[in-house]
Amino acid sequence: MSDVSSDVPRMFYRYESYPDYQSICLRLVTFNFVKETPKGYRISVYGGKTKWIPKESHKRYAFPTEKEARKSFIARKERQLRLLNWQILDVEQALCAAEHGEMSAPRLSDYVME
Repeated sequence: MSDVSSDVPRMFYRYESYPDYQSICLRLVTFNFVKETPKGYRISVYGGKTKWIPKESHKRYAFPTEKEARKSFIARKERQLRLLNWQILDVEQALCAAEHGEMSAPRLSDYVME
């Protein structure tokens, strides 16, 4: 007898963004289900390879519903934006220190990290 459930999603989804001339476009990528394991799923990804997806994790490569995939995409982009803002702050401080002939400046990004 198997521990594999009968209500396995047959498709998994992941949102991605890409530049297209003068705009940023979103695409919904679909992945076919290959196999279920007691702790996760194996899906078919690019180039005929497979990737394992955990069942009980918030951070996954792909999700069984479009809604979960969209929520994950938004969380990934929010984190990316926070990281880039911290980098911008560090660069601005480094430029300010260099323009004033200083060899160091306190890292303000350490104080704004969430």
